[in-house]
Amino acid sequence: MLRRIADEREDLVPLADETLARLEMEAVDRAQPTPGARAFLEECQASGRSVWMVSNNATVAIERYLAAHGLDRLVAGQFGRVSGHPESMKPSPQLLSAAMAAAAAKPGDCVFVGDAVRDVEAAHAAGMEAIGYANKPGKGAALTKAGAVAVVTSMDSLARAMANGRT
Repeated sequence: MLRRIADEREDLVPLADETLARLEMEAVDRAQPTPGARAFLEECQASGRSVWMVSNNATVAIERYLAAHGLDRLVAGQFGRVSGHPESMKPSPQLLSAAMAAAAAKPGDCVFVGDAVRDVEAAHAAGMEAIGYANKPGKGAALTKAGAVAVVTSMDSLARAMANGRT
Protein backbone atom coordinates (compact mmCIF):
# COMPACT_ATOMS: atom_id res chain seq x y z
CA MET A 1 0.00 0.00 0.00
CA LEU A 2 2.77 2.41 0.93
CA ARG A 3 4.56 1.81 -2.35
CA ARG A 4 1.35 2.41 -4.27
CA ILE A 5 0.76 5.67 -2.45
CA ALA A 6 4.33 6.70 -3.30
CA ASP A 7 3.67 5.92 -6.97
CA GLU A 8 0.33 7.73 -7.08
CA ARG A 9 0.68 10.56 -4.54
CA GLU A 10 4.21 11.04 -3.27
CA ASP A 11 3.04 14.03 -1.22
CA LEU A 12 0.96 11.67 0.96
CA VAL A 13 3.83 9.31 1.83
CA PRO A 14 4.80 10.95 5.16
CA LEU A 15 1.21 10.91 6.45
CA ALA A 16 0.57 7.39 5.15
CA ASP A 17 3.78 6.09 6.69
CA GLU A 18 3.02 7.74 10.04
CA THR A 19 -0.50 6.29 10.03
CA LEU A 20 0.76 2.84 9.09
CA ALA A 21 3.37 2.94 11.87
CA ARG A 22 0.66 3.86 14.38
CA LEU A 23 -1.52 0.95 13.20
CA GLU A 24 1.45 -1.41 13.40
CA MET A 25 2.05 -0.29 16.98
CA GLU A 26 -1.58 -1.05 17.81
CA ALA A 27 -1.30 -4.47 16.14
CA VAL A 28 1.65 -5.35 18.37
CA ASP A 29 -0.71 -5.34 21.36
CA ARG A 30 -2.70 -8.19 19.78
CA ALA A 31 0.16 -10.07 18.13
CA GLN A 32 1.33 -13.45 19.37
CA PRO A 33 4.86 -14.75 18.80
CA THR A 34 5.30 -17.18 15.95
CA PRO A 35 5.39 -20.71 17.41
CA GLY A 36 9.00 -21.86 17.63
CA ALA A 37 10.47 -18.39 17.10
CA ARG A 38 11.73 -18.07 20.68
CA ALA A 39 13.37 -21.51 20.50
CA PHE A 40 15.02 -20.58 17.21
CA LEU A 41 16.34 -17.29 18.60
CA GLU A 42 17.60 -19.03 21.72
CA GLU A 43 19.40 -21.66 19.63
CA CYS A 44 20.99 -18.94 17.51
CA GLN A 45 22.21 -17.22 20.66
CA ALA A 46 23.50 -20.49 22.15
CA SER A 47 25.45 -21.18 18.96
CA GLY A 48 27.07 -17.74 19.05
CA ARG A 49 25.14 -16.46 16.03
CA SER A 50 23.58 -13.03 16.14
CA VAL A 51 20.12 -12.34 14.80
CA TRP A 52 19.19 -9.02 13.23
CA MET A 53 15.51 -8.36 12.60
CA VAL A 54 14.78 -6.93 9.15
CA SER A 55 11.20 -6.05 8.29
CA ASN A 56 9.06 -3.83 6.11
CA ASN A 57 7.32 -2.75 9.33
CA ALA A 58 8.23 0.39 11.22
CA THR A 59 11.26 0.01 13.49
CA VAL A 60 9.28 1.32 16.49
CA ALA A 61 6.73 -1.47 16.00
CA ILE A 62 9.47 -4.09 15.73
CA GLU A 63 11.10 -2.83 18.93
CA ARG A 64 7.77 -2.80 20.76
CA TYR A 65 6.93 -6.34 19.59
CA LEU A 66 10.30 -7.74 20.67
CA ALA A 67 10.13 -6.03 24.07
CA ALA A 68 6.50 -7.05 24.66
CA HIS A 69 7.39 -10.71 24.18
CA GLY A 70 10.78 -10.66 25.91
CA LEU A 71 12.59 -11.35 22.67
CA ASP A 72 14.65 -8.16 22.59
CA ARG A 73 17.53 -9.78 24.48
CA LEU A 74 17.77 -12.38 21.68
CA VAL A 75 17.97 -9.90 18.80
CA ALA A 76 21.10 -7.84 18.17
CA GLY A 77 19.27 -5.06 16.34
CA GLN A 78 16.29 -4.12 14.18
CA PHE A 79 15.97 -2.59 10.77
CA GLY A 80 12.51 -1.52 9.72
CA ARG A 81 11.51 0.50 6.70
CA VAL A 82 13.05 3.94 6.54
CA SER A 83 10.30 6.36 7.52
CA GLY A 84 8.97 8.22 4.50
CA HIS A 85 10.95 6.05 2.09
CA PRO A 86 8.93 3.05 0.92
CA GLU A 87 11.66 2.30 -1.61
CA SER A 88 13.71 1.02 1.36
CA MET A 89 11.31 -1.90 1.79
CA LYS A 90 11.97 -5.39 0.51
CA PRO A 91 12.50 -6.52 -2.20
CA SER A 92 15.09 -3.75 -1.99
CA PRO A 93 18.26 -5.06 -0.32
CA GLN A 94 18.72 -1.75 1.55
CA LEU A 95 17.61 -2.98 4.97
CA LEU A 96 19.55 -6.24 4.71
CA SER A 97 22.66 -4.32 3.66
CA ALA A 98 22.24 -2.00 6.65
CA ALA A 99 21.92 -4.99 8.99
CA MET A 100 25.04 -6.60 7.52
CA ALA A 101 26.97 -3.35 7.93
CA ALA A 102 25.88 -3.08 11.58
CA ALA A 103 26.91 -6.69 12.17
CA ALA A 104 30.19 -6.23 10.26
CA ALA A 105 29.15 -9.29 8.25
CA LYS A 106 29.55 -10.32 4.64
CA PRO A 107 26.67 -11.75 2.59
CA GLY A 108 28.23 -15.22 2.66
CA ASP A 109 28.14 -15.13 6.47
CA CYS A 110 24.40 -14.50 6.52
CA VAL A 111 21.12 -16.16 5.74
CA PHE A 112 17.76 -14.42 5.70
CA VAL A 113 14.60 -16.16 6.87
CA GLY A 114 11.47 -14.74 5.30
CA ASP A 115 7.89 -15.68 4.56
CA ALA A 116 7.42 -13.87 1.25
CA VAL A 117 8.85 -14.00 -2.24
CA ARG A 118 10.01 -10.38 -1.82
CA ASP A 119 12.11 -11.57 1.15
CA VAL A 120 13.91 -14.11 -1.02
CA GLU A 121 14.38 -11.49 -3.72
CA ALA A 122 15.84 -9.01 -1.21
CA ALA A 123 18.23 -11.64 0.15
CA HIS A 124 19.48 -12.48 -3.32
CA ALA A 125 19.83 -8.80 -4.20
CA ALA A 126 21.96 -8.41 -1.04
CA GLY A 127 24.07 -11.42 -2.09
CA MET A 128 22.88 -13.83 0.59
CA GLU A 129 20.90 -17.04 0.70
CA ALA A 130 17.33 -17.18 1.96
CA ILE A 131 15.34 -19.76 3.87
CA GLY A 132 11.65 -19.61 3.12
CA TYR A 133 9.18 -19.85 5.97
CA ALA A 134 5.96 -21.22 4.49
CA ASN A 135 3.59 -20.19 7.25
CA LYS A 136 0.51 -20.68 5.07
CA PRO A 137 -0.53 -23.35 2.57
CA GLY A 138 0.78 -22.73 -0.92
CA LYS A 139 3.69 -20.51 0.08
CA GLY A 140 6.28 -23.27 -0.12
CA ALA A 141 6.15 -23.60 -3.89
CA ALA A 142 6.39 -19.84 -4.42
CA LEU A 143 9.35 -19.55 -2.04
CA THR A 144 11.10 -22.46 -3.72
CA LYS A 145 10.47 -21.00 -7.16
CA ALA A 146 11.88 -17.66 -5.97
CA GLY A 147 15.12 -19.46 -5.05
CA ALA A 148 14.96 -20.13 -1.33
CA VAL A 149 17.78 -22.52 -0.45
CA ALA A 150 15.37 -24.36 1.86
CA VAL A 151 11.73 -24.02 2.88
CA VAL A 152 10.38 -24.82 6.34
CA THR A 153 6.83 -24.85 7.63
CA SER A 154 7.69 -24.27 11.28
CA MET A 155 10.23 -22.25 13.18
CA ASP A 156 10.61 -25.27 15.48
CA SER A 157 12.29 -27.10 12.60
CA LEU A 158 14.82 -24.26 12.30
CA ALA A 159 15.41 -24.39 16.06
CA ARG A 160 16.04 -28.15 15.85
CA ALA A 161 18.41 -27.67 12.91
CA MET A 162 20.36 -25.08 14.90
CA ALA A 163 20.50 -27.39 17.94
CA ASN A 164 21.64 -30.34 15.81
CA GLY A 165 24.28 -28.19 14.14
CA ARG A 166 25.83 -27.45 17.53
CA THR A 167 26.24 -31.08 18.52
